[in-house]
Amino acid sequence: MVKLKEEIDHESWCQKIEAQVYHLTAEVERQTKLRESEKHELEKRLRECENTLAEAEKNSVTRFKRVEDDATYRYESKIAKLQKELEDEHARSNSAEEKLRQIKGIISDGEASSQLLQKFMQELSQIYDSIEELQRDKPVKGDIPNGSSESGVHIDLQRLQELEKSLSDPRANIARLCEEGIYTYFFLIKSEDVKVQSMAIEVVASLAGEKSIQVNIAKEGGVEALLMHLQSSQNSKIQKAASCAIANLAMDEKNQHLIMNKGGAKLLAKMVTKTDDPQILRMVAGALANLCGNDRLLEQLKEEGCIKALLTMAQSGNLSIIAQVARGMANFANCEIHEINQGRRKGRSRLMEEGILEWLTSNSHIDSASIQNNIDLALCRLAQNEENDNDFISTGSMAEIVRISVESSRDDLRSITRLILESSPYRNQGEKLRLSQNTSDRRLCVVAFYLILFSFSLLTIMNGFLDVSIS
Repeated sequence: MVKLKEEIDHESWCQKIEAQVYHLTAEVERQTKLRESEKHELEKRLRECENTLAEAEKNSVTRFKRVEDDATYRYESKIAKLQKELEDEHARSNSAEEKLRQIKGIISDGEASSQLLQKFMQELSQIYDSIEELQRDKPVKGDIPNGSSESGVHIDLQRLQELEKSLSDPRANIARLCEEGIYTYFFLIKSEDVKVQSMAIEVVASLAGEKSIQVNIAKEGGVEALLMHLQSSQNSKIQKAASCAIANLAMDEKNQHLIMNKGGAKLLAKMVTKTDDPQILRMVAGALANLCGNDRLLEQLKEEGCIKALLTMAQSGNLSIIAQVARGMANFANCEIHEINQGRRKGRSRLMEEGILEWLTSNSHIDSASIQNNIDLALCRLAQNEENDNDFISTGSMAEIVRISVESSRDDLRSITRLILESSPYRNQGEKLRLSQNTSDRRLCVVAFYLILFSFSLLTIMNGFLDVSIS
């Protein structure tokens, strides 16, 4: 019994042990699976981390390379730009040094030319004084032979020729400098030396007469510089040279608009109250006359007082100034009738509002062919505007239209005035004027005839008295 029991206990123990082994085996398998699962999970995470790290490294490398490329390109661009600026600065420095050398040469040549010109003017003044002295002495010392005066004049002419020969080199230098550019003259215009300023402006004024150089003068700011000197300078030589240059530049249409835009017309009009020098006023009147030849500027010229300025300058009585004023009036009236014919304007002439018709009428008999032609042209153009009829009738200016139709040397003006006189209301007035003119002519003929008869009778009586006294 005891042995069987022991065997039974062994089996139970075996079963227990087997159960424990099974349980432990299952636990081991579970632990193994769990470790494998964790291992797989860890490996997966490791791979993900490695991939993330690789991607991050790749992105970092790409970003760094991009930043490096951008920085390299930016710095290379800046370096290239700085190098270009440095080269440009070197070029400008070299150009400035070259210009400075040229300007120094110009100044030295200008000083030499100024000295030669002063010497020339002194010699010329002496020659004029000697000629005047010879002319004064000639009626007093009639026994002096002609050879002495001729020899003196011959000597003076030789001195003039020598001076002109000595001046030939500076003129050649000036011509050479003109070819190099107008810029240098505007640099000299800004000089503090009044003599240098005056000479530079005189050169620019001479060059402004050349149409090919006018463009360069305008491009280099010549209009602004000349207007500035005309406004600010109190030196009559500078004012004269500047006004002459502006008058020459005003012959070009583009320069005309530029002068107007820069306030040149108003400045020229103010010169009437600023100076009474006839030469300056003649240049100013010439500049305004050129501006009056542009039909786009007529209204602005009137508004800025240019017509009044011309009329004021004409009161000086100087024929050269009056000639420019008459030319300006003719240009203005001519452009205005073109406006009317093209349908761009209607109404009474702008000149009528300033009293120009009375001035034209009162000065139409000046003993100067050019002035009379310009005044006649202005009268004809004004008379072509029907809105001016009442002014012509009320002022009696129609008599000048009749005169022009008969006496004018220009066929076109005679034709225009005849057409005007044939139109109403000029027809009746014109016939009356012609009749009155014919009547006055007949009366003059009768008076002249009676004067001739009276003179003949008087001579006859005087001859009779002489015969009686002789006998």
